[in-house]
Amino acid sequence: MAGTSTGSLLSSCLALKANATTLEKEHSNDDYKGQTHPQYWCDEITTNIEAAAPDIFTSNGIADYGVFISFFLFITVFGGLFFLAGNHRYNRKAKLRAFEDVAAFLAESEEKLKK
Repeated sequence: MAGTSTGSLLSSCLALKANATTLEKEHSNDDYKGQTHPQYWCDEITTNIEAAAPDIFTSNGIADYGVFISFFLFITVFGGLFFLAGNHRYNRKAKLRAFEDVAAFLAESEEKLKK
């Protein structure tokens, strides 16, 4: 369940053990006497989370734009750097010249075969 904000809230609440006096009162005459139980059950947790949702899950629109702008700048800067590094490393002009030489050689060979 952990990994999301709601999942972490649920798993945290379910991991909380009930105290001994609560267990004795609730389970004095059943098979669960002496066993540990969560302090809050799922229906209680979901009710409380739904009631407190506006306070727990607030959205900050400006922060969302900041994340978008940061992501855009990150991609732009690193994309540009890697493009320049690749262009420098693999020298496009030399590659184009080599392809032109191969094309010229193939054209000459084709003319010789036609004669």
